[in-house]
Amino acid sequence: MKFQDHLIHVEKYAASTVNYLNSILVGSQNFARKRGRMHNEALSMEWQKKATKREVVIDFETEELMLSWASAMCLDLYHDLIIFNLNSGCRMREAFSIQWRDINFFNKTFTVGLTKNGKNRTIPFGDTPIEDVLQRLQSKSNQNPNDSIFKGINEKKLYRLWWQMRDECGIGEEYKIHTMRHTYCSRLVAAGID
Repeated sequence: MKFQDHLIHVEKYAASTVNYLNSILVGSQNFARKRGRMHNEALSMEWQKKATKREVVIDFETEELMLSWASAMCLDLYHDLIIFNLNSGCRMREAFSIQWRDINFFNKTFTVGLTKNGKNRTIPFGDTPIEDVLQRLQSKSNQNPNDSIFKGINEKKLYRLWWQMRDECGIGEEYKIHTMRHTYCSRLVAAGID
């Protein structure tokens, strides 16, 4: 309980993080018990209720502000990555894992292989801003099929640019990079898509 209090009150961890750490600790104890290294029942911290705050989404005005900032800073690749994510719903790791061989310009689809559930996912991009992004990226590079389509930007640089953009545009800290994925999903629902 002291450890739990430390995580919540001192470290200020979110409920989901405390619950995750709890599951690791309980799992470790059960692992030790199965192997005869521990004889007591596994101890668990109290399960934390997750906050029920509403997820923020990026409205079109904020999107335009973000894209204008990227253009003004001459960050074309960052600009294209924002457009790509807002129109594909990809997680950042998924976007960074997409290689030129994953793009099918004939069928206007791309395949994401590094998904959270480990299964491939094919996403259509025809008649969306993604098509323009891919054509722009294709024209600027001599693509090796194994090259990432966003070669030239990495996660560390992306986070640094995201924080800089938020500060300079006056966008609140509640806007995380993952907010682009939530925005995509919200826009699909608003368009009547299941």
